[in-house]
Amino acid sequence: MPPSSTCGTWGGDQAQRWYVVGPFTEHFAVAKAQWRSVEAIKKTFKQQLKNKNAERWILDVTAERQAFSWGIDIQATPCDWAPVIYFDYRKWGSKGGWTDLKVHKFVRF
Repeated sequence: MPPSSTCGTWGGDQAQRWYVVGPFTEHFAVAKAQWRSVEAIKKTFKQQLKNKNAERWILDVTAERQAFSWGIDIQATPCDWAPVIYFDYRKWGSKGGWTDLKVHKFVRF
């Protein structure tokens, strides 16, 4: 979901960190995609959110998504004792367990 004035009213303008997760290699290749590059995402964040000092992290999960024909579910879980959010994925619609998306794979943008 792109940041917007609505995200700002939900507290997005005060957020210290943003995490963007998605199959970007596939997404950027679609002509009608709102964002066609990481630079376009970065520009949107800068224009629409007031907190210019917030950390922004991104992770391309194209490889994880391609492992399953119908895609993947992603969940975010905040850490109770540190300012960290953990991300996991599983086959879309699965009732099975979650696989860790390694935090060190996120890159700052």
